[in-house]
Parts: sequence; C-alpha cells; structure tokens
Amino acid sequence: MQLAINIPDNLIKYYDKEQFATEILLNNALMMYAQNKLSLSRSAEFAGMNIYEFIRECTKCKIPIINYSAEDLKKEVENLL
Repeated sequence: MQLAINIPDNLIKYYDKEQFATEILLNNALMMYAQNKLSLSRSAEFAGMNIYEFIRECTKCKIPIINYSAEDLKKEVENLL
C-alpha cells in the first residue's frame, strides 16, 4: 500500500527526499513499537530494516526490547520452579 502525505516544501527543501521518507518510516515504527501497537518484527518490516538493525535503533532511542514488568518476571520464575 502506498500512502501520500503533504509536507510543506520549506520543511524539506534542505533534505534528500528519500532520506526524509526513510526517517519518517523509522520514527513511526519506533513510536508504534514503543506504544505496543506493532511487534518487534512488524516494526522492523515497517521501517524497512531487518530485526537486528531495528533493535539497534531501539537501543539508540532507549526503547526497551524486552519489556517485562516485575510481576511478569516473578510469574516466569515461579513457572520454572
């Protein structure tokens, strides 16, 4: 699917259009992943990256890859015992 958005020329006249579009996709993928709207693999796909590249970007932006609450961890440990 292709989606078109209008961005004022004065906002992108100093940017390479392809690079700008890539950044928009990455930033949206990071945001949707951080909000639990997309899985890690779907977010990577949305950003046009492999999962390892996307994990690296998450790390740069301090977005946790493993998002376990203390309660979830406690349940996992109990299940192991």
